[in-house]
Amino acid sequence: MALATTEKGNHGDRLIPRNERIVRLQRRYQTEPVVISVQRARLYTHYWRQSENRGEPLAVRVAAAMKHVYENVDLHIDRDDRLAGHWTEHFLGVPLMLERGEYNRVLAAELTAPTLITHRARSLAKGLRYMVRKGEAADFMRRRRTAGASPLNFELKTMAKRAINPYTIDLADRRELLHELLPYWEGRCLADVLEKKLIESGLYSADMNDFVAAIPGNTSRQVMMLSTCATVATIQGHVIHDYETVLRQGLAAMRRAVAERSRADDLNAAQRQTLEAIDLALHGVQIFAHRDRKSVV
Repeated sequence: MALATTEKGNHGDRLIPRNERIVRLQRRYQTEPVVISVQRARLYTHYWRQSENRGEPLAVRVAAAMKHVYENVDLHIDRDDRLAGHWTEHFLGVPLMLERGEYNRVLAAELTAPTLITHRARSLAKGLRYMVRKGEAADFMRRRRTAGASPLNFELKTMAKRAINPYTIDLADRRELLHELLPYWEGRCLADVLEKKLIESGLYSADMNDFVAAIPGNTSRQVMMLSTCATVATIQGHVIHDYETVLRQGLAAMRRAVAERSRADDLNAAQRQTLEAIDLALHGVQIFAHRDRKSVV
């Protein structure tokens, strides 16, 4: 692989040298497998189960669950790191946030061939039943002959086999994910709660509710359909993290500021809970950073 790249400019092309580390990283990102890690999900779920009857405020419980993750997750320090640390135990790893749940149905359906085939068959049957009820089945089949590519996803390739963005997973981790972790979060994850609330809100018409339930193929719940022309974002959003404050002040100084604010007399219960959650969140990141530093040294 060439150790230089071409940059085009107003006065002709010029070669920009690249060091061996950059070349190696580029090759690794292009060729190494992406691995699904269940460690974050396992540790988060463990804390969530253990804290079910403690009566912790939600914000405190979330922060404490993440602190438990930071304290126990396996670390990966790579030979090519300049900023030490990765978000899983793998160089190219994908952590799972099952408590959010927007991809839980994707994972449940697409990790194995039997679950994928079952999902596709059930989805197709739901869609066809809907069209039969609406008297549209014959028209759908007639239009499908001339419509080109199908708008429905009938592919039968699992995550590991698909051509675009394939993901691998350890067999033991896959069993744990499919038989323990995902079943626990069914009905508990944020996507399930939002979906239930949206149906109860009356924003759907009865016909639209039937239509959405009948759409086959799509298991992701990043957005939910209100009508054929409108969707509502469920979880995904654009957040600009205040890294400047973290880098300028440091985590210890930020925790001291939280402690100082917590001593104020004008705080209500919700505000005190929020400050407690912020302190736990900052402490968790401190723990993770210290563990990374010890691994490097």
